[in-house]
Amino acid sequence: HTWVKLLAILITLTLLFSFLIKGDFKADASFVVQSQETQIVPAPFDGYIEEVFVEPGDVVTPDTVLAKLETIQLESELISSRADYAKAMTEAATAMRDGKISEAQIAQADAEKAQAAIQLLERRIQEAYLKSPVGGTVVSPDLKRRIRGHVAIGDAMFEVSPIDQLRAELSVPEEEIAYVFA
Repeated sequence: HTWVKLLAILITLTLLFSFLIKGDFKADASFVVQSQETQIVPAPFDGYIEEVFVEPGDVVTPDTVLAKLETIQLESELISSRADYAKAMTEAATAMRDGKISEAQIAQADAEKAQAAIQLLERRIQEAYLKSPVGGTVVSPDLKRRIRGHVAIGDAMFEVSPIDQLRAELSVPEEEIAYVFA
């Protein structure tokens, strides 16, 4: 009866193994990795996209230039405002030399108005370079297909998510939840 004894020993070992030895169980679960915080980079003014320097998935640091809006019209207005400023300053100097104080004050006010326009246009030209407010990963859609496309003020151009603040969300079937360890 060697075969019966061997079979009994094999069954006993199998039962002992299945009851005493713990193995790994892999639960099937779908998951989504999300950022807890996303920074949106909006369009600072109405305009057109001139260049895009990043793609979705690119890792950026704070102040990385993401894209540039067209500034041709702004630069043209800046040149015009500088000419208006120079003209107003010349008129103010001429009026002061001739003793026409009221005309000098009007010309000085025009010069101040032109100077304010110059400062505004210079700031807008700087804002045309869209920069990342935080370091992280670009998660917005690819804007390279929208080059020369119109954007309105406040449109969300880019979304940047910090890498160090990610959260994973698992969807585990209820009958397998006991097998998930923290």
